This record gives sequence, C-alpha cells and structure tokens, in this order.
Amino acid sequence: MSDRFFYPFIVLLVGAIIAGALYAGGPLKSPEVTPEQIAAKGFTASGEDLRRLVNAPGTTVNYALDSSGKASHAILSAHLSKAAAPPSAGVFAALGPNYEAAFGAKTLDVTVRAKAGGDNPSDRFLLQYFTASVGDSDEQIFPLSGQYEDYTIRYTTKAPKGDPGSDYVGIWPDIDGQKRTMDVERITVRVVK
Repeated sequence: MSDRFFYPFIVLLVGAIIAGALYAGGPLKSPEVTPEQIAAKGFTASGEDLRRLVNAPGTTVNYALDSSGKASHAILSAHLSKAAAPPSAGVFAALGPNYEAAFGAKTLDVTVRAKAGGDNPSDRFLLQYFTASVGDSDEQIFPLSGQYEDYTIRYTTKAPKGDPGSDYVGIWPDIDGQKRTMDVERITVRVVK
C-alpha cells in the first residue's frame, strides 16, 4: 500500500477506534447541573472510575483489584514509542461536553497521582490536556519514582467554539515504548482559583 493511501487509512482507523471506545464507555458524566457547580467541584477519576480509561493504539491499560474485586489503581504501559505511534492521547480519560463548557477559558491544574509500576517500571511518562479543537496543552514529561506522587501541569484553556466537545487527560506511560509500566491511582482536573 502506498503512503498516499496508508497514512489516511491509519488516521481513519485510529479515529474509528477512539470513537468506538468512547461510544462504548462514554465520557465520564458529571452529576452536577450547572457549569459553575462543575467548575467548583472539578473532575476526579479514581477507583472504579479508572475503568473508563481508554487506551489508544500503542498503549495498554489493566487494573489492580482490591479484596472486594474493585479497581484500586490502573496499570498503564506502552508497546510503541511516542514518536513511532500514530497521533493520539495515549491512555486517556474523556471528560464530556459539560466539562469543556465548565472548564473553557479557565486556568486548570491537571494532576495525575502515579508511581513507577511494580513490574518492569517506567522511569518517566508524558502528560497532556486536550480540548476539542480549541488548543491543547504542551506535552510535559515527568520522571517517575517508586512512591505515589502528584504530577501536575497548569494549563489555561480557550473558550469552546460552538457546541462544546469533550476534553481529555492523556498519559503516555512509557515514552520509549518498552512495555514498562506505571501505576495511576487518581486523575484530577481543578480550576485554579
């Protein structure tokens, strides 16, 4: 297959996989009613909510279970390097349109509580915040330690254009794609007061 057909095909395939994953699990919903309430409370994914993480091609996500069979943390890895993989968010949490409406034109702290995995531990990961067509944060690389720590990026979003879409918190767990692992206990997005 020539490059002329291969690359557009890959882009369509990746888009279809992500759309299918989002359709199947759906973005995390907020029980709040107004953008003000959502902005005040922020976004949190921990425990069983981590099961809604979606892995894009080149990455995997598994779960460690507690004694009751519920997810205690997510175990992320990558078998493709970030450079070799098709453009994607890696393993990501999808925040629905209600979050983009609430978080638009605000400064956010995006935090991942994580550590190097127990088996074949990753030494660093990439974190990025994505918005629906109004600009993404810069990629930020963090070194991982053997203890849970909070890793935070601060990003000021732009106002959504038209109807809000979904925002995403994306994690590339092993930048070199060597199947190294990281453990994620919690993902939060908070409006900076």
